[in-house]
Amino acid sequence: MEARLGSYGAADHINLSDRETDHDTDSNDVPFRDEEIIKARKEVIDNYNERDDYEVLEEEDVLRALRVADEEEDYKLINELVEEHRPPPTLLDSAEIDYESGEESIEAFLDDNDFDYPAISVHFIDGAYIKDAEEVLDSIFYEKLGYNPDEMDEELSNKEARKVIREVEEEKRNFVESYFDQLHSLLDSSIVADENVLVCHPGLIERNEVLTTYADEVHYKELIDAFSNSEAVPDFSGKGIERQVSEEIKGEFEKVYNGNKDRVDDKIARKLINDVAVREETVFIRKLLESDMDIAYSSDAHRAWEIPARKHMAQILLEAWGREVIDQEEFLSQESKEREKTNV
Repeated sequence: MEARLGSYGAADHINLSDRETDHDTDSNDVPFRDEEIIKARKEVIDNYNERDDYEVLEEEDVLRALRVADEEEDYKLINELVEEHRPPPTLLDSAEIDYESGEESIEAFLDDNDFDYPAISVHFIDGAYIKDAEEVLDSIFYEKLGYNPDEMDEELSNKEARKVIREVEEEKRNFVESYFDQLHSLLDSSIVADENVLVCHPGLIERNEVLTTYADEVHYKELIDAFSNSEAVPDFSGKGIERQVSEEIKGEFEKVYNGNKDRVDDKIARKLINDVAVREETVFIRKLLESDMDIAYSSDAHRAWEIPARKHMAQILLEAWGREVIDQEEFLSQESKEREKTNV
């Protein structure tokens, strides 16, 4: 039985914070857009959905249409497809708004923009990007503590160095605590009370091996419980799955990316299931699958070619755990926790 994973949604990142910051982070994973680009994209998608004189578009062309733009002119791709085709699924319009923006700013932005569904995420804690490399985060923590890491080896004794290392470790632990505090704050906020909010990749902390060891079973259990008592729905992230499994499995699914095969063989599927079942890095993914609450799958793809293999991974896992997933169209229409679910 194959999972039906709903409509295609396009959501650019946006950060409404007044804080002066360079969002071109070490991993370059968070390309924040301005409001004008997002509004221009929405107009294109609206026009795309309103047309009714199309030939049926193949799925690969739908995926190309949803390519996330590096430049505003990339949205011309959708316009070009609009002239002749219409894909079977509706294109859904959204924006992934960083919670750092502040609740009032987010609510005002949602009021001003008629998105199909609101999506909120946590990427930054006190200006530091959660997925930055160890040396970047360490430099932030050293600076916060008043140390210069370049001078440590020369000027500090072993005893003093150990003290500094312990303090930096404590900063990392506090950083992770702050991440979960932000998620709980979001789930308790008026944003969630007023909207059917998709919380994007709430297990993001697992993608940074520098920080993941500071998140334990208690953190994830409390987060799952908070979602269970909230109107918000957690994102079951295809990107999160891909980033947390072994290199062997990634390599096999890359063959799906590259079009060399339609799906992985049963042996690789079993290895994927086992990875998610036992790896320390997949605790949150596993807990989502084991829970009885609603989840909404998304690829979290920054390029259209990433979509098929991530969807394939999700289908394998959802089937293995006997899970149900909310169809996007159902997610949009729900007004209470009594949701009708799409069988997978």
